[in-house]
Amino acid sequence: MSSLSDRNIKKLRNSIDSLDRRIVELLNRRAGAAIKISQRKQKNSYDIYDPVRENEIIKKLKSINKGPLSGEQLITVFRQIISVCREIQKPLTLSVLGPVGSYTHQVAQKLMG
Repeated sequence: MSSLSDRNIKKLRNSIDSLDRRIVELLNRRAGAAIKISQRKQKNSYDIYDPVRENEIIKKLKSINKGPLSGEQLITVFRQIISVCREIQKPLTLSVLGPVGSYTHQVAQKLMG
């Protein structure tokens, strides 16, 4: 590679690093808002999981997406963000049929971490 290409790549990588810092900041702000919402939900005995609201979010995100991520790619990312924020509000529990190390246990670990 030429030194010009190396500088261009370095500049683009620096830009990505800056964007990543901003994304982390925004994700943490979003999580903080989710915690505040969960406190109000718990105070009023509302369920944490609100599929209607989550579908509204997905629909809105699809409508504002201008790419280059496809709608499905963007939704994949946001479903994970929503899932993590929901877990912050109320940790998820999972029951698995089978002993530790069984296939179902391994699948559960893969899916849930």
